[in-house]
Amino acid sequence: SKMIVVVGNLKGGTGKSTTVFNLALWHAHHKGDGAVCDLDPQATLRDAIDVRNEEEFEPRLDVRTKLPTRKSGPILVDVGMWDTPAMRAALRRADRVLIPVAPSQADVWSTQRFLEIVADATKGKINVNQVKKNAKKCCLRVFPCCGKPEHDGEAEPEVLAVATAAPDAAPAAPGIAVSTV
Repeated sequence: SKMIVVVGNLKGGTGKSTTVFNLALWHAHHKGDGAVCDLDPQATLRDAIDVRNEEEFEPRLDVRTKLPTRKSGPILVDVGMWDTPAMRAALRRADRVLIPVAPSQADVWSTQRFLEIVADATKGKINVNQVKKNAKKCCLRVFPCCGKPEHDGEAEPEVLAVATAAPDAAPAAPGIAVSTV
């Protein structure tokens, strides 16, 4: 089934593109379906996938610059670090939002601002003021330092569990789960 997973934060260098890249590789290798969208104006994800495809690594990944209207499998989205109409559109359609956070005060501040954008863009679909105990069923997940570049295609197990869970696994009033990945 189709599920949209948005990976975002307003802070650069937190691993957004790397997380989407690794989740996409894992999913392509193990499941064979889905889509990758790079809505980040920096195009880091597109560049990484282009280089990987030029070197003819398998599995091959294709990256889009717009959200598809119809696609089977998950749609993994890198929204970058700017509050853009494309980011808000992706958040409105998201079934999951993953937020990589580095351990710094600046990251905490930018994450707080990103959570405000998530709340505004989703019009309450994602309740950013509530912490859920069962993190695997939350629509929104905050996690530290995921997407290590040296792990090509190896997604962190906790992030993978949330990103690949069935869309209907989310509770009726989704909230934030803080993971210690």
